[in-house]
Amino acid sequence: LDFVSSPVPFVAGMVCNNGKFAEIIRMNEVKDAMTEGLSVVNLNQGKLLMTKEKGIKTIVEQSPAPIQQLSSFKDRLEVLRDSGDSSLASFSTFLKNGLSREALVT
Repeated sequence: LDFVSSPVPFVAGMVCNNGKFAEIIRMNEVKDAMTEGLSVVNLNQGKLLMTKEKGIKTIVEQSPAPIQQLSSFKDRLEVLRDSGDSSLASFSTFLKNGLSREALVT
């Protein structure tokens, strides 16, 4: 697992079971990245592990319900995945065609 430093915000994600999640959180690379801006969201458990970077906590606290908002995105992505006609249902389709119109508005 590697992280790339970026001067602009970005989102990255992965799917894993709870055992693998706990293993990933203990990795030195993740701990180091969390001091430099990485926050970890576990949508299955509804938990947010906040970055240690100065000033970020204040920004996130201004959102009334960040976990609920992200859970809504998770639910929407699951609907898109299960619909069959979304490019999110197939990685190769996504690479060839990009996001579908439905996914873009999500």
